Amino acid sequence: MRMVPHTEAENPSLPWEFTLLDSPVINAFALPGGKVFMSRGLAEKMTNEAQLAGVLGHEIGHVTAEHVPERIQTATNAGLLGSLASAIAGLGESAAIQQMTEAVVGYGGQGFLLSFGRGQELEADMLGMRYMSRAGDDPVAQRQEMAILAEAAGVRRAPEFLSTHPHPESRINQINELPSSDYAALTGTPGVGLYESRFRQRFLNPIASVPAPTASEHGERRGVVAFAWCGVCNPTVSETVE
Repeated sequence: MRMVPHTEAENPSLPWEFTLLDSPVINAFALPGGKVFMSRGLAEKMTNEAQLAGVLGHEIGHVTAEHVPERIQTATNAGLLGSLASAIAGLGESAAIQQMTEAVVGYGGQGFLLSFGRGQELEADMLGMRYMSRAGDDPVAQRQEMAILAEAAGVRRAPEFLSTHPHPESRINQINELPSSDYAALTGTPGVGLYESRFRQRFLNPIASVPAPTASEHGERRGVVAFAWCGVCNPTVSETVE
């Protein structure tokens, strides 16, 4: 939420909501209207708050750059979301978003949400670094997060042009090519940091209090919400099975 006021145009007034899903799958995605989701599996690989800001800033960037509606339109035109579009037809905007949220979370965020173009992914990286640095998070953590994703992906990957996401190495190269005056000079300056201790106390420790699902349970508890943050509430814990 500290990044939200630094977004452009009317985006700060969206009903932003950030949800942590109790899933070991390494994943993060966004929905229209400012609904952002991240998995426990990804969160537990992080070591500082700035890395968290990098991931969430990236997903915020997908929303502010309107990548989500573009992707939904593409999927709808291809017939991939025809049944969902029919189901929400005639509903108000908020009700339609709610229906879409429930449907997508129930399938773990797969499909069209993971199919942003490579150019959209790289644009979201740049926007995310803008938002996190303005909120006081060291943008060097974006490179750290790419290293985490690269390690998680392993060495057996499809060629980049066959992937819906750019390889982490490509995203690191883009980060390195950004003007040094924009981001690199911020490292070590007053008010900008990684915030490792605060991250452990406020984020990792509360997550650890929620028992991790077993492999068999994960298949049955897909989409379980561990924590949810929104612009008008404190973090809440839920064990609700969707």
